[in-house]
Amino acid sequence: MKFFELRLLNKKQLRNGLIMYNYTVYVKRLNDKFKKQEHTEIVDSTISNTK
Repeated sequence: MKFFELRLLNKKQLRNGLIMYNYTVYVKRLNDKFKKQEHTEIVDSTISNTK
């Protein structure tokens, strides 16, 4: 099934080293309307995320 996806990434610097990432994803399947999905993630840049 074919679909189109448009991703918009919004990055905001919050106080105390926090960074907020907001993903807005628009998904469109054939013969269908765009569906909007929002994802918000807050990352503490003072903590290393290495595993």
